[in-house]
Amino acid sequence: SETILPDARAGGATWKYHEGEPPADWHLQAFDDAEWKEARGGFGTKGTPGAVVETQWKSEQITIRADFVLEAIPDGAILSIHHDEGAEVFINNIHVASLDGYTTQYTDIQLDRQAMNALVVGSNTIAITCTQTIGGQYIDAGLRSGWLDRIGSYADRVSLASDEQLEAVGGLDLKPTAREIERLRSLPVAEPYEALVVVERGNKAPEQHVLGRGSAHAPGDVVAPAVPAVLRWAGEPDLSGTWYGANTTGRRLALAKWLVNEGSFVTARVMANRLWQFHFGRGLCRSSGDFGRFGMLPTHPELIDYLAVRLIENGWSMKAMHREIMMSRFYRTSSVPSEDLASRDGNNEWYGRTDVRRLTAEQYRDAVLTVSGLRTDTMYGPSVYPPMPREVLETSSRPDQAWGTSTQEDATRRSVYVFTKRSLRVPILENLDQPSPDTPCPVRFPTNVPTQALITLNSDFMNDAADAFAGRVLGETSSLEEAIGAAIELAFSREATDDERSALVNFAQELMDENDLDERGAMQVCCLMLMNTNEFMWVD
Repeated sequence: SETILPDARAGGATWKYHEGEPPADWHLQAFDDAEWKEARGGFGTKGTPGAVVETQWKSEQITIRADFVLEAIPDGAILSIHHDEGAEVFINNIHVASLDGYTTQYTDIQLDRQAMNALVVGSNTIAITCTQTIGGQYIDAGLRSGWLDRIGSYADRVSLASDEQLEAVGGLDLKPTAREIERLRSLPVAEPYEALVVVERGNKAPEQHVLGRGSAHAPGDVVAPAVPAVLRWAGEPDLSGTWYGANTTGRRLALAKWLVNEGSFVTARVMANRLWQFHFGRGLCRSSGDFGRFGMLPTHPELIDYLAVRLIENGWSMKAMHREIMMSRFYRTSSVPSEDLASRDGNNEWYGRTDVRRLTAEQYRDAVLTVSGLRTDTMYGPSVYPPMPREVLETSSRPDQAWGTSTQEDATRRSVYVFTKRSLRVPILENLDQPSPDTPCPVRFPTNVPTQALITLNSDFMNDAADAFAGRVLGETSSLEEAIGAAIELAFSREATDDERSALVNFAQELMDENDLDERGAMQVCCLMLMNTNEFMWVD
């Protein structure tokens, strides 16, 4: 670093000073201080801790001013100051610091962007006023170029640099970057929290008792770990704990091994039923959360057994099972029933056709991100936080701390990575029947209510996606008609018909003529409409 204005430790600068109440406009660069006294910096009384006194000061208040010349604006600048009970610092009319209390040594302060923007090539003025009421007294300041050790990151330096410096770096305009840094720093941050953990206490687990009326102070009969009696025909896991080692009972591993060995057929049937439910909206056994006495019998028991066997034969590979189901003839069955089937099997219990079903909330959000070109395919890592409307945050007791922040890229990752919070739900997911995290939900029950259309038509998420969708197809084509054809193909995974293309072109032209929209604005409305059609939202 280079000295810009030396403090008393380096010999001091020449300052103009005024004792007593400062006159009006004392801090302005244009203020006339010609009648003020002039002396070497380091104003105070001898014996003040950390002071290098060059000029005596014994009154209750002093105001000092000094000029310094810059041949170029430094990348960063540091104010070194030793002050008494209160000090106000200005550089070129800009308030740089308000310092309370006194110090016993020089303190370094990194000038912020506002202060750096105030610096000019040529003459600059620093003005300081300081008060003192009791004990020793001292005021002195200096300036040097450079950065404090704690401010070494690129982000910190960009946020503190002046506008001129940002524009000069490699001819790049870094001001948007700096503004984005400031915006991100102003957003609420999810604070770390304590997690509940499970610990092992050796290979001898404490006894568990039936608790009378749920009270820990009324232990009853001892309860040993075991599988439900209805499943004991498959054999029981070894829960003795003697086989695993000295540090754990091994009970959890024993149960996991039992699930894929002795109890594998029960496990496989439950998993196969859930896989079928995922693809077709309902399981072969409709009560997928209850295979017991109060559940429903499977409509196709041989098929569920076959899928269970195939799951085991494929080494419990979910990908292999998805492939087998999706390559089957039934997966390609039409959803349009024949008159005969409609009369004989109105509820489609025997799967004479495919059930029409709406995309789940997560599937719909992912589909919107996909067609708009916004989806980020990054895998793994921590949960992400899409932007949350301010009105939703206001329902929390601490709106500024209720929801985390993610980069724009992370916020558009697939919905499986979206953070789930019981008391604060992402609106588009909640309104499209994402299950509440408060209760188990083996089967989703889709609803069709007006508030869903309000979200899919008016939310910021949908309109931003529609704008990106419009920009994508307009950028990939050379005319409005081609863009509309491309949008239909992306949304419906098929080519547009002549009637569809013609109708949307006429609609877009009408929007431009009657609503004073440009081509991008009209295309955005068309894309928003496509993402609200039954063909986009429903699997048929």
